[in-house]
Amino acid sequence: MPSKKDKLSKKIKEEIQKNLQNTQPETYKEVIEEIQEKQSQKKEEIQKKIQDNKNIDKNTETMSKRDSIYNVSADLRLEDYTEDIQKKEYGPFLKNLLIILLVILLLAGLWKLATWLFAPKYYLSISTTEINESNYKDFLEQKQFSLATQQMIHIRFTWVEKISNYYTIQILKNNGQNWVEEAILGRRIPSTANYIYFAGPLDQGNYKIKVFDENKKLLTERDIEVLSTLSE
Repeated sequence: MPSKKDKLSKKIKEEIQKNLQNTQPETYKEVIEEIQEKQSQKKEEIQKKIQDNKNIDKNTETMSKRDSIYNVSADLRLEDYTEDIQKKEYGPFLKNLLIILLVILLLAGLWKLATWLFAPKYYLSISTTEINESNYKDFLEQKQFSLATQQMIHIRFTWVEKISNYYTIQILKNNGQNWVEEAILGRRIPSTANYIYFAGPLDQGNYKIKVFDENKKLLTERDIEVLSTLSE
């Protein structure tokens, strides 16, 4: 038969076990709730951090776009400003240059026209063949002439308007040191012709052909070279 002591111990154990059974579920429940609350808090913190990161990325992207737009706009404005400066710097200069060129061309044209209109009309023709009214304008530029045996040089001074009552054709030869008069022809203007004429042989060499009016004023001149084709 159990003793009193054993009964008391048994009763104490039963009470302790009962108390444990009564308190354990509540303790577990509190622990679980606490864990869930902590997990919820962590989840909220994580979501908040994610949202904050998204906001930061969004702000960074917006700022980047603004910077890009600003840079492009700044480049465009700088380019436009540079072009405006160049136009302002070179525009007036080019305009003035164009005006100057046009004025020069206009003056040159007027001078040429005035020379053609008001210059005395006369011609100094030189050839190795006869010169007449129909061909005297064909012999105004030649500078070299070849003369064969007994061949003469032909010089004709023709005028369109009367500018003098007396003309002189002077032929000068270069002897190496100075010019020496080789021939001279002077005559009063004939009433039946508008030219004076010289024809004669010339030795090989360099010559100046000059024409003077009655006041010894030089009207025109030409430099020519005579080449000899004489056979020995």
